[in-house]
Formats: sequence, structure tokens, C-alpha cells
Amino acid sequence: MAGMLSHLAAAGSHLPIMLLHADHDEDAFALRGQTRDDIATLPNASMYVWYEQGANSQLPMQGVFPGRMDISQVQLPDNASYHLCGPVPFVQAVRKRPDRAWCCATGHPIRGVRSGPVAGRPRTGP
Repeated sequence: MAGMLSHLAAAGSHLPIMLLHADHDEDAFALRGQTRDDIATLPNASMYVWYEQGANSQLPMQGVFPGRMDISQVQLPDNASYHLCGPVPFVQAVRKRPDRAWCCATGHPIRGVRSGPVAGRPRTGP
């Protein structure tokens, strides 16, 4: 995801972008400085993070929340494409949720959810 953001920033994109990230704490957020800088460069981008160990952040961000990701705390746009990134068990769990709340918080069907293993990372499980 960081590479995608850097590409968009370098290209001068004006696309609306909303990044939602969850982590243990700020120190566990890999490439957080690069990600924050790219979001700041993009004129129509916003970033929201959730830290399991509290809402403490050294980097200025639009929204920092304590606990696990709760997408009801942000307003998701209608008719957007969403990219999931994370360990395979996380992505599988999100996609299998019966309430599909992760993608239906707006009350509208959301198309274009994409997920898959990241190149260079080993697959786990069968």
C-alpha cells in the first residue's frame, strides 16, 4: 500500500484517497513516516489509524483512534474501490464476516474489493 501511495504522490494524483490502518501501536506501523508524507502530498487524501495500545501518535494525523479498527468512526465514500492489505488470515476473516460491516458501513454495496498475497511474502496454510 505504501508503494501505491508513493506512486500516486509522485504522479501528482488528485484522486480521492482514504487510508485506514490498524496496528498494535505507532512504533509497529511500518513506513508510517513515508505513508504520512505521501498522504500530506495528495490534495484529496485522508488517513485514519487505530492503535490497540491507545490513540497516541507522534505524527500529526487527521484521525487516531484507540482499539481495533471500527469503521463506523469514519465516513466511507459511496461507489469506491477498496483494497485490503494484511496477513492472509486477516483478509480471509474480513471477507468471511457474515454482516460484511467492513464494506457496508455506508448502507450501499461497495464494489471492487481486491485482496491477495503480497509479492515476496510467504503464503501460510494450505
